Amino acid sequence: MDRVTHSLVQFVKTLPIHIFMVMHPRKTMSGRVDSEFDLKGSSSAAQEAHNILLWNRVHSDIEAKYNTTEFDREMKIVKNRRLGIHVGRRVIFECLDGVCYREKYIL
Repeated sequence: MDRVTHSLVQFVKTLPIHIFMVMHPRKTMSGRVDSEFDLKGSSSAAQEAHNILLWNRVHSDIEAKYNTTEFDREMKIVKNRRLGIHVGRRVIFECLDGVCYREKYIL
């Protein structure tokens, strides 16, 4: 897996393209993915990535404060190489019809 990740990074440097990798989480006690270290597979994928976004159900503290539902989702920025000032920010998405999401809050 490390070799494949490294090969993909080298490939992207030769062409003007982006690659998006969807990584699945390890099972945690809380059922949430709280850091990039909770991702399955190679640690080099997290090291090589320019941006890492975590997609979870809304945390219970935020759910009560911002009047969200169990169907809404939270995206947390845990790595952002170009604009590191945004690391730790969360975006809450409202579930519209079970299929579509709309940005609701930026925390």
